[in-house]
Amino acid sequence: MSNYGAIAAVTQALQNMLTAGLRKVDSDPAPGGVTTEPLDKLAAQDGNPALNLHLYQILPNAHWRSMDIPWKVKPGETGHAPLALDLRYLLTATKPATAQRDLGIGMRVLHDNPVIDPGGAAINPFERARVSMQPLSLDDMEKLWTGVSAPRLLSVAYEVSVVLIESEVPTRSALPVLTRGTGSPDSIEVQAGLSPQYPTIERIEVGDRNFDTWLRNGSKPSRTDAQINDKIFIYGQGLISSAKAIVGSLLHPRKSGPLDLIANDRGGLTLDLALPEFRATNIPAGPCSIVLQIEREKQKEDDIGIIDSTNAMTFSFAPTITSIAPHALSIPGDIVVEFAPPLVNDQAVALIIGNRQVRPKNGVPAAGDSFVVFRLEVVDADSPEEIGLGKYPVRLRVDDVNSVVVDLEKKILSSERPTFSSAFVVEVKK
Repeated sequence: MSNYGAIAAVTQALQNMLTAGLRKVDSDPAPGGVTTEPLDKLAAQDGNPALNLHLYQILPNAHWRSMDIPWKVKPGETGHAPLALDLRYLLTATKPATAQRDLGIGMRVLHDNPVIDPGGAAINPFERARVSMQPLSLDDMEKLWTGVSAPRLLSVAYEVSVVLIESEVPTRSALPVLTRGTGSPDSIEVQAGLSPQYPTIERIEVGDRNFDTWLRNGSKPSRTDAQINDKIFIYGQGLISSAKAIVGSLLHPRKSGPLDLIANDRGGLTLDLALPEFRATNIPAGPCSIVLQIEREKQKEDDIGIIDSTNAMTFSFAPTITSIAPHALSIPGDIVVEFAPPLVNDQAVALIIGNRQVRPKNGVPAAGDSFVVFRLEVVDADSPEEIGLGKYPVRLRVDDVNSVVVDLEKKILSSERPTFSSAFVVEVKK
């Protein structure tokens, strides 16, 4: 994502491209290469550079004007939309003697490079800046030169779209929903309706800990984010019948190959897959999917062995916070969070304190990191008098998957409601 330096970075990138294009034709172009002066600073004399690039208008981009940032805001969260801009430039040939040739060189360079990546503080690859010619009528061109004492020079207009400048207002992240209603049941099951002769995964449930038992006793939806040492229960049709062996392949978009896990028959239509700690280091946090390979029993000795594959069913593998320090701090202050599994390349990390997202203090963490330092500048307050003081649950987000803030092992009576674990709570003090 870009910051306040994006406009200058785009202008600099265009200027560098045009200068390089001129040097391919002239080994020593005019002094200064390509300038970015306003039109009233230009004068028709031989000492001028061959081309001038003038940013004459900045417009809001209608498409991105009220859109959230896809990689920063999840469903149910609210965030400030980025400042989306279209930049309009006037490319002018400043030497009358070679104006048509010089302008042709510049136009060819921009035509050959329709997409620019200024790098540094500029555009995220999700939405790169595109360069296109912007036809102007004679009347519009005349308006640009109005008030300029120098003669009208040969010019052509271009538009660069879109330049996104990220808002510095933090995204607000709602706390997780622990219960839905008071009745039972509060979820709806939908059957896939596929033929039972094909093995089909219909749904996945996560966990068999005390919190998960409380959910099932209340007919509430189970957890969807698995952690280290969790079990995954797989429900479907054709999974057990005549099965000799079942292997689950866990697929992760950041892993080059599948991770095989042995499935155990729990009877009926249910299987369970364990995520043991010694294998969990091979599973990065983030969205995953499971596919089962089912080896069937031979009906006759000379039968050919059959291995069926199911559909892929998605779930999430959540990071596990192992320690937070300190548990009480004054703002502004640093929080060190240790977690598992370690990060892999280019994973997005954020700390959510209450409903405010905090980015890593030292930029993007490196692959293999298992702790990150976050700088807490401000938190949300329940009232103006409190100025954000109080206790806040803490979650770690890796690739859009949040850690669990509930104590999964605590026994919960039927009359109780789950609470956030004190191990994942930070107190903000004066």
